[in-house]
Amino acid sequence: MISEHEWTLGRRCPVKILHARAQLPRSATGSSLSTWMRAESGRLHALARHLFPDAVTVSANDRSAAENETRVLVAAGRPVSGGRFATEDVRCEVDFIVPDGGTLRIYQVVPRAVDLERHRLRLEFTWREGKIRKEWYSHLALMALRLRVMQQLWPHHRVLPFFVAPVRDRVARLEGLHGCFAPSGDGWITTNPAAAAEASQLLTMILVAEHCIPLIEHVTRQASALNEWLLKPSAPVLGYGCKNCEFKVTEGESGFDRCWGPLARVSPHMFDLTYMYFIQEGGQPVANRLAREGRVSLWDIPVEKIVGEHSDRQLMQLEVTRTGVGLIYDELKNEMARVTYPLHFLDIETVGPILPVHRGTRAGLNLFQLSVHRRSHVGADLVHLEWLNTERASPNRRFLSALRSMIGDHGTTLVWTAHEEKSFNTLLAELIEEGEDDDDGDLRWLKIYLRSGRIVDQCQMCFRHYISPLMMGRTSLKVVLPAIWSEVSPVKAREPYAKFPEGTDPYAVLKAAGQIHEGCGAMTAYLEMQASDGEVRAKLIRELLEYCGVDSLVMAFCWDAWAYALEQQDADRVDSPENCSPRLAPALP
Repeated sequence: MISEHEWTLGRRCPVKILHARAQLPRSATGSSLSTWMRAESGRLHALARHLFPDAVTVSANDRSAAENETRVLVAAGRPVSGGRFATEDVRCEVDFIVPDGGTLRIYQVVPRAVDLERHRLRLEFTWREGKIRKEWYSHLALMALRLRVMQQLWPHHRVLPFFVAPVRDRVARLEGLHGCFAPSGDGWITTNPAAAAEASQLLTMILVAEHCIPLIEHVTRQASALNEWLLKPSAPVLGYGCKNCEFKVTEGESGFDRCWGPLARVSPHMFDLTYMYFIQEGGQPVANRLAREGRVSLWDIPVEKIVGEHSDRQLMQLEVTRTGVGLIYDELKNEMARVTYPLHFLDIETVGPILPVHRGTRAGLNLFQLSVHRRSHVGADLVHLEWLNTERASPNRRFLSALRSMIGDHGTTLVWTAHEEKSFNTLLAELIEEGEDDDDGDLRWLKIYLRSGRIVDQCQMCFRHYISPLMMGRTSLKVVLPAIWSEVSPVKAREPYAKFPEGTDPYAVLKAAGQIHEGCGAMTAYLEMQASDGEVRAKLIRELLEYCGVDSLVMAFCWDAWAYALEQQDADRVDSPENCSPRLAPALP
């Protein structure tokens, strides 16, 4: 018998069920993103609980006892919270069961907002041709499995499946809703009675039978196939799909090691190559064939198949891995020369939780912080400007005003990735949808700014023209900075970079101090700050300002370090004309 969790886990790789039963560690278990997602789901479930005030929570810890308790409560006509049930081959659970005579209504809370107007047009869950939308498929398939089990257990009842989901355009009537919840045991509870009224305001129940019923036959076959496989497990099928396996960990016993054996620790591994998926043959990743042949070294990848938009980056990675020496191309100097002063190294922090953050707002993007390091002309000192929403109200309009005052009408804005520009476009669309006056100065400025070409993605410059062996082909700022910081460069001795230890990059300094040092931590801290007072609130404000300030500062550091490396490269060519290959100092071991 498999559980619904094992069914979800094993649909693409049944071996993962064995890893889960062996309680092997997972890579995402303690990550900041998984912690954030669990908290979001916990708040949503706690809010949804108020839609079922009469539901009796299944209290038994033992699985069999919990299943028996569920049957007894349903037989008595009692609404159930956390019901568990099982047939001979599958164990399931649902958030809420409501008996009503010969009808059983089952409700599952889903952490995805629904658009009621699109649902009215029958386009929320499917495309016009009837195909289920990708973002809803896993939720509907899992509900179909539950529906099938319930129908088998209560064959004389009509079983109706519902989703409980946030409504996309509903606004909160309560300020600081996220501060009205707290973890309790294995779940979350509401700590403010006023939050209960928000459940009917923000959530809806949608019957999804027409989408689940056609999937029942398919999910039944999947469950049967997994149960048969578990009776006589076969060897794992190795291939590209294993690259991001959640059981691939560096500490403790690894499920990836169990599957791959000696091939798991080959170094450098083919999975170390960035964008490996796009190296294909016959419409499939070449990694599938290499895994079957037991040839999984980075050097086993057929170079002639490295083509397409990612090929330059991949070939750069192969070169620096072979030589152990970083590369910086002259074209970077040309791109850097095309900027217009003043330069604005910009970083923003945003949060888009499933429930609205502030009164009178919908769930969606909150632009709550920005940091700018401005350089007015070549060689000028950096000037730091910053803004953080400390008011208990929607930040977006005040964010826009702060952005305009810092960026102004002239100069290049340097960002890292497209996050900033995408967020600004989302903000513009939101303001237009809300009917903001087109003559509003900030709104008009934002339109002009987004069309001006002033925003330059420093990450793309890195992607095209710079790589260190320590980066493994990646271009995240959290990866690029430690690589550049490890290089021997007098730039680290300049102000304001000199306030950080020469051998420890700024992100590592923040992490060692137990402070905010990555984006999910900033999102969590903002929500906590909005719900806090006194020294706790003051501490969170200080950490948020320091983290965002570091983000924009290290972008400036990367820029200055590149400029220095390019100057040294030119000087080396003058001194040694025969040495014309682009290079940086060898990376530290």
